[in-house]
Amino acid sequence: MQLGTQVAPRDDTDYRMSAQLGVTHVCVDPPGNPHDWTLDDLQRLREHIEGFGLSLAMVQLPMNSRAIEKQDSPHILMGKSPERDREIDSICRLIENLARAGIPAAKYNMNIIGIPRTPPEPGRGGSRNAAFIWDKADPDAPPTIAGVVGQEENWERIDYFLARVVPVATASRVRLACHPHDPYTPPGYRGVTRVLGTVAGLQRFVSMHESPYHGLNFCQGSVGEMRAEPGREIFDVIRWFGERGKIFNVHFRNISGGRLAFKETFPDEGDMDMARSLALYRELGYRYMIMPDHVPEIDARAFKSLKKLRKEDGGVELIVADTRGLADDLSTEIAEDSDVVFVPTGVSQDDLRPTLALARKLARRGAEGRLVVVLSKVGRSETQFARAVETVEDAGFELLAEHWPQRDGFQTDLDLGRAGRESRNPHLRDIAVRMEDALWARTMKAKSRG
Repeated sequence: MQLGTQVAPRDDTDYRMSAQLGVTHVCVDPPGNPHDWTLDDLQRLREHIEGFGLSLAMVQLPMNSRAIEKQDSPHILMGKSPERDREIDSICRLIENLARAGIPAAKYNMNIIGIPRTPPEPGRGGSRNAAFIWDKADPDAPPTIAGVVGQEENWERIDYFLARVVPVATASRVRLACHPHDPYTPPGYRGVTRVLGTVAGLQRFVSMHESPYHGLNFCQGSVGEMRAEPGREIFDVIRWFGERGKIFNVHFRNISGGRLAFKETFPDEGDMDMARSLALYRELGYRYMIMPDHVPEIDARAFKSLKKLRKEDGGVELIVADTRGLADDLSTEIAEDSDVVFVPTGVSQDDLRPTLALARKLARRGAEGRLVVVLSKVGRSETQFARAVETVEDAGFELLAEHWPQRDGFQTDLDLGRAGRESRNPHLRDIAVRMEDALWARTMKAKSRG
């Protein structure tokens, strides 16, 4: 078995952290709509992840767990041609590109109503645990844009998809792992009878268009939600699918309660014996990822915006916010309300072009005059360094006085979980201290202006 994760990395630090924690395989997607991914996108991502000692074991097809209104391929489960045919053709091309890129599996959902939940239930120590209690649900909740979809109509649409996609996956030798419907809901809820919300439905599903490349993203929590006594019944279910080689990924999630009345829990406190489950997966020869799934919400000081943090805690002297390298709403909001915004970049033109484009977007959205470009992973070429400095200055952005050099020793320290100033090499330690001092000085300069 492989220790995996599907948590989207915020940046490369998360890849290093995963490797340090013992993760070996990941499910990560390239940016953008999966229908638009190219072979180069997939290869570049796989090679980048491998640079951290991790394996890209799986991606998500453009069929996710959200309600159909927010799907990338809505017409497949709406049964609407020719739109669904175009979506299926695109997915088939993606599967073929996954094979060419050396990515062995893809997960997907066949979801119309998303993941229904009722208000959270209290858990251990006051945690907030996601739940679905039928007595607290609205049985008259309206249908989605898909309208009313009965059991046989649902099966017909699933069959239409599988008949076209499974042969391509088989020829490409790419495993397709479908997630169960989460949770089981009574027939007709929101206009839909969820056929993949029962064990019998999942058994029928994996028996259709039989192929060793057609199976399940086996969410143990979701399957437990289908049973009256998951603590007792789950092992027979794992064995049935495991003996047939139909488990391609495991979402390692526990629950307390059962069908139509459950709450999600931490792995160690629910009704299912997760240690015994692991032993059974091993006994059955399961050899793919075991990954965490939904987790309870625990107490932490959370603020929805930087402005709210400043308002609610006036005693904070310094706030450091690490965001994704995108001009998305969160990054823009933080940039607008920050005294200084550091924008790191490599020195190659391939690195500088997107970084400066990001800086221009942030400047247009309110961060002008507070952006400082930081050159990182600077090699030993003085010519390349000088060209990078000139490029940043020509673009009109301030450049931090110090830069972060590309040194094998720094990478070794990071792999071991050491910060730059903790390096055992005194020369590298001095470089790191100078860099920290420069960042701190520029930050204090910005605060004094504010």
